[in-house]
Amino acid sequence: MNKTYTNTLHILSKVLNMGSTSYLATQLDKHTPLSFSEEDWNLVYQECRQHGILLLTYEYVEANCNVESIVEHWQKDAMRQVAWGMLLLEEQKNVLSLLSSVRPVIIKGAATAYCYPKPEYRQMGDIDLVVLDADMEACKKLLCKIGYLPGEENRRHISFYKNGITLELHRRNTDTVGKTAWYDRMDYVVTRAEQTQEISLSGYIIPIFEDTYNGLIILTHLLHHMAGGIGLRQLIDWRMYCERYLSDDAWNISFQPLVKEMGIDVYTKIVTRTCQLYLGLRDDITWCRNVDERICDSFICYVMEQGNFGSKLEYNSQSMDVLVRSTGVKNMFINLQRQGTYNWKALEKYEWLTPFAWLYQGFRYIKRGCEQEISWKDLKDEKTHKRELDVLFKKMDLE
Repeated sequence: MNKTYTNTLHILSKVLNMGSTSYLATQLDKHTPLSFSEEDWNLVYQECRQHGILLLTYEYVEANCNVESIVEHWQKDAMRQVAWGMLLLEEQKNVLSLLSSVRPVIIKGAATAYCYPKPEYRQMGDIDLVVLDADMEACKKLLCKIGYLPGEENRRHISFYKNGITLELHRRNTDTVGKTAWYDRMDYVVTRAEQTQEISLSGYIIPIFEDTYNGLIILTHLLHHMAGGIGLRQLIDWRMYCERYLSDDAWNISFQPLVKEMGIDVYTKIVTRTCQLYLGLRDDITWCRNVDERICDSFICYVMEQGNFGSKLEYNSQSMDVLVRSTGVKNMFINLQRQGTYNWKALEKYEWLTPFAWLYQGFRYIKRGCEQEISWKDLKDEKTHKRELDVLFKKMDLE
């Protein structure tokens, strides 16, 4: 782990109130931000920006950074995020009112911020709503009437855009409940969630799923981005949820049976133990202690390399996953067919096109590769990197 990663995690250890028995506290007890050079602070700032945690770290930096220009820059970006978050909450209120007849439910974003001791410190990105599949068309028409423009559409959600705001309308199709691939577990959770609750966040009343399923959505959202976009913000989201809700009793009674059914219990324990070792999750949570901590070390390094939704990557590696992770032509074809079936919205109307989904997905990847100017050397380097990741994923029981 390089110096910048260590410095960033050290600041987080202070922000998240890690105890003296934590791993980082014992390793870094003599290393304080007072010893950071201006270059150190600048690199930590870049790291926090790329991981979407400027808001979370700002107050600590203001009190401890001795480089005035860094503090000013940090403050401007943090205040910009506060303003953006308030704008999103106001727009979210308007959309919830517009779609009230179909009773939409908010996931991620505000539903995750609710788990934070200070919700305003959780950086907001976009608006995510869940509605029944049968209500999708009606919602689409209503959103277009108030200025939203539809964008990408697949079997999971439709994206809409308006004045710089991204809104994702997620389908909840209870007719398709079943076991899915590990990276699509969030869809599985959304279809099963039933009970909702209303929360108050910064004066706004927001409908979210009840605590257990809200937590499962946070966990499976983290899981969904494992292949190429997991960052500290997503990991901290899970840490905050565990801190507030996932005691040993809660794990044993309500949570473990559900993650075991989905086949992600090993993954959940590794991620949670990593939060204890590096992000100050309280140590009276004992159900995750029996994991190999060397896997946690590898996992946190992987997270640090990615950034928020893969922001630190030179290009979006997900567009190359099928090519670099497939062993043999047969497996590559199977992966292309699976992804094509998932992404090709025309299949909803023209089912007879299903055998050609692999061809659609192939052209989709070629188009993305050309747009990102991915070279054969990039493919070769990424293939080596992905093979290393496969080892980590296997240890986390993600195959």
